[in-house]
Amino acid sequence: MYDYLVIGVGSAGCVLGNRLSESNVKVLLLEAGNRDDKKEIDIPVAFSKLFQTKYDWADFTEK
Repeated sequence: MYDYLVIGVGSAGCVLGNRLSESNVKVLLLEAGNRDDKKEIDIPVAFSKLFQTKYDWADFTEK
């Protein structure tokens, strides 16, 4: 059983989960997607190589 559930653990969610866990409660962090097994994920300058691949959520903006 968990005291808190954090869904979408990007940078803000990870900070929130960390702060909650400091108070001796159980926290479950959930993130969508599969395992990050592509080396470009860990290389900031290579992020554009992930566009239009299975790692891209294909979210676009409109004017």
